[in-house]
Amino acid sequence: VFDCGKVIERDENGLPLKMFGTHTDINERKRSEEALRESESRFSLFMDYLPACVFLKDKDFRTIFVNKYMDDIFGASKWMGKNMLDIFPDEFGQKLLSEDMDVLKKGYLKIEERIPHLDGNIHDYETQKFVIHRAGQDPLIGGISIDISERKLAEEKIKTLLAEKELLLREVHHRIKNNMNTVAGLMTMQLETLKEPSAVAALKDARGRVQSMMILYDKLYRSDDFSLISFKQYFTPLVDEIISNFPNKEIVKTEKNIDDFVIDAKRVYPLGIIINELLTNIMKYAFTGRTNGLINFTSAVSGDRVIISICDNGVGIAESVDISTSDSFGLQLVELMTRQLRATAKIERQKGTKFILEFDL
Repeated sequence: VFDCGKVIERDENGLPLKMFGTHTDINERKRSEEALRESESRFSLFMDYLPACVFLKDKDFRTIFVNKYMDDIFGASKWMGKNMLDIFPDEFGQKLLSEDMDVLKKGYLKIEERIPHLDGNIHDYETQKFVIHRAGQDPLIGGISIDISERKLAEEKIKTLLAEKELLLREVHHRIKNNMNTVAGLMTMQLETLKEPSAVAALKDARGRVQSMMILYDKLYRSDDFSLISFKQYFTPLVDEIISNFPNKEIVKTEKNIDDFVIDAKRVYPLGIIINELLTNIMKYAFTGRTNGLINFTSAVSGDRVIISICDNGVGIAESVDISTSDSFGLQLVELMTRQLRATAKIERQKGTKFILEFDL
C-alpha cells in the first residue's frame, strides 16, 4: 500500500517537485484477513450441517442468528429480530421468553421441551441455553437444541418391556412358590401314613427344608433389585422367620447385631441355606431340657472380609463334630454351600456353640 503523503516542494507553476510518502507492507494483514474469512466459512459450513438447532439472541431476547438446520425444521429465519412471544403469541411463547430471562440471570439452563415442526408434528427437544459474555459489549444468549424424540420413544418402549418382564417374573415366582407349597403339603400327607420314627424324623426334616427354601426364595425374588441386595434388610427378618417356625420359639431370645453392606444375589441363596441349617440345628438341639435360650447373630465387615457368627448358649456340640467330615446331612449341606461361597468356616465351643463364617466381600 502506497500513501502519497504530501507535497514538500513545488515549481513556479505550482506543480509538485518533491513529495513525501510511505509504502506499507500489508501481506501479513492480508493473510490474517484471508485466514479469518476461511475460518468463518468453515464455521458457517459446520453450523449449517450440524444436526442440532443453534441460535443466538441479544440482551433483549431477539433472535440474531439461527443455523440452517434450525431454519429447515422451524422456518426460523423468519424469527430474526423477534423474541419468542412475537413468534408464539400464547402461553408457549411466554414460557420460552421466561426461560430466556432466566438464563440471562442464572447463566445456564438445561430443559426438555416439546416444539412443533413446520409439518405440524410435535417433537421432544433437549435445550441448553447459556450466556456469552463479551468485553465492553452487551451479553448474548446462545443455545443448542437436540431432537430427543427417538430417545423418548425408546425409553417408553423400555419401560413397557420392563413392566411386562416384571409381570412375567411375578407370575413365574407365584407358580414356583405354589409348587413348593404343594411339595410341602404332599410331605405332610405322607407323614400321616408313616409309623417308623426315623422315617418320620427324616421326612419332617425334609419338609422343614422345603419350607425354609420357600422363605429364602420368597424374600430373594420379592426384592426390588435382583442383582445387589442389602444384607441387613434381607437377613434381619429372615432370622426371625426361621426361628418362628419352631415350637420352642417362645423360650428363645434373639440378639442381632448386623452391619449393613451390599451383596450380590448369587451369594445370598447359599448364605441363606447355611444360616437356615445352623439356626435349625440350634432350635432343635441346643436348648433341649432348657426353659430359656439365647441366640446371637452378628455380621461385620473388616477390610474386604465379611465375618458372620451365629452363637448360642445351649448345651453345646460334641467335640467329635467337624463340619468337613460330618455325616449329618445338614452339616454336609453347610460344607457344600461354604465351598460354593469360597468361604472358611469354623466352630468354637465355649458356653454353647459358635459358628463363624468368613468370605471376601
